[in-house]
Amino acid sequence: MSRYAHLQVRFPDGTIRHGNYFPNSDLASPHLYATAGVASTLQYVDPQLDDCDMHGEPYEVDIFCDYGGGFTWRGLATENRIIRGTEPTWGQLTDGVPTWAVSC
Repeated sequence: MSRYAHLQVRFPDGTIRHGNYFPNSDLASPHLYATAGVASTLQYVDPQLDDCDMHGEPYEVDIFCDYGGGFTWRGLATENRIIRGTEPTWGQLTDGVPTWAVSC
């Protein structure tokens, strides 16, 4: 099984931020990054972000994980952090790859 999978978070304005999902624990890392490349190099919590990443306006977001055939769920996030939705709500998942997901 994979150690982590790519995560994409779509904000209401269409902006997509990137992160990591850990299939072994069914958890998303709360930290979000500008590119998939940066997210993949920072797979675990970056202590530099812990004090500042909660700042910013929170938005309702779509969270997509490319693990398996892909699935999407809703959450709440600022530009740099998922506030609600690090654990997918299994009864509220949409299977497959959404049209807005970018290829990484």
